[in-house]
Amino acid sequence: MNGQWIGSYSGGTNTGILVADLDPVGAGYEGALFIYDNNSAAPRTFAQVKIPKDKTTFSLQIGLSHAERGSGSPGIPLCGARDPLCP
Repeated sequence: MNGQWIGSYSGGTNTGILVADLDPVGAGYEGALFIYDNNSAAPRTFAQVKIPKDKTTFSLQIGLSHAERGSGSPGIPLCGARDPLCP
């Protein structure tokens, strides 16, 4: 599973490309997910993830952050500290 994975996604009214960069670390995989929405006005988003190696099905909650369009540098999290839906 380690390496780069690229695929399309659709959720609600959004569609686009999802890129996962994962490396084996201990008992799992760690890396980043990059989301490129087909709507160019939508922010480029990414998330840091930790995925267990020994599970075929699992769920997780991740905090999304935006990436600056020009530099690709991480921005501030899209979820506010007082947002009850964010971890």
